[in-house]
Amino acid sequence: MMATPSQLRATTTPVIDAQACRGCGSCVETCPAGVLELDAIARLARAGCLGEGHCLYACPEGAIHLETSHVLRAL
Repeated sequence: MMATPSQLRATTTPVIDAQACRGCGSCVETCPAGVLELDAIARLARAGCLGEGHCLYACPEGAIHLETSHVLRAL
């Protein structure tokens, strides 16, 4: 049986291109959910992305894109 749209929840995850990231930290500073951290380059530190795209627009290198997946809601 297939899930209905009301049974699904969208989750968004920022994906950082390690080859393009220069480690400036702009994405980390603008993330309202605080899910990104900066080591030598930016990285996803925890779940909880709001999917608003602040990191995408802040990155001067275009090193970030958002991936959305749909998972079943807990019953």
